[in-house]
Amino acid sequence: GIESHDIDVAINAMTGIHFAQRMREYCSTEKGSRIHAIKPDDIGNLHNVSKNPDKSKHLETAMVRIFGLDLDLVNLRKETYVEDSRNPTVEFGTAEEDALRRDATINAFFYNIHTEQIEDFTG
Repeated sequence: GIESHDIDVAINAMTGIHFAQRMREYCSTEKGSRIHAIKPDDIGNLHNVSKNPDKSKHLETAMVRIFGLDLDLVNLRKETYVEDSRNPTVEFGTAEEDALRRDATINAFFYNIHTEQIEDFTG
């Protein structure tokens, strides 16, 4: 197979940059550091890639490096196309809506950290 260079993390209740900021704040607390053995210095710089519909980038993405791994943090999204445009209207969505908009089946698998189960909404 092809080696992956990053991990995509889909978030259901906020934007990726907001999640990254909250994660950094939590890790700087005594509780966060003690429970997860992660400190703010373990989290690299946060980068926000703004949306740019002209380049088919319809939602912002946050990128952060943790323990040498690149994470792309995005919110779950739903895309709606109108007849006279190839650019979709993008809004917050569910895991199922996000999976159904994907162009490759492997990209539609989700790992639910609460249930510790793989979720396949397309199969």
